[in-house]
Amino acid sequence: MNHTIEIVRYEDHGPRRKLLYVHEIHGDSREQYEEIKARIRRDWAIERIEASKNATG
Repeated sequence: MNHTIEIVRYEDHGPRRKLLYVHEIHGDSREQYEEIKARIRRDWAIERIEASKNATG
């Protein structure tokens, strides 16, 4: 995979809507971009679940 992205901004609109804006610096294909986007969403969801578990003790 040959994609480089940078985070532009993050917006938190409550518990059901959070937006992460990224800028693609370099990339090979739309398919690879979609794979990266899916991985970010999955990793982000896992991170949020873990943070929630830690907050509740």
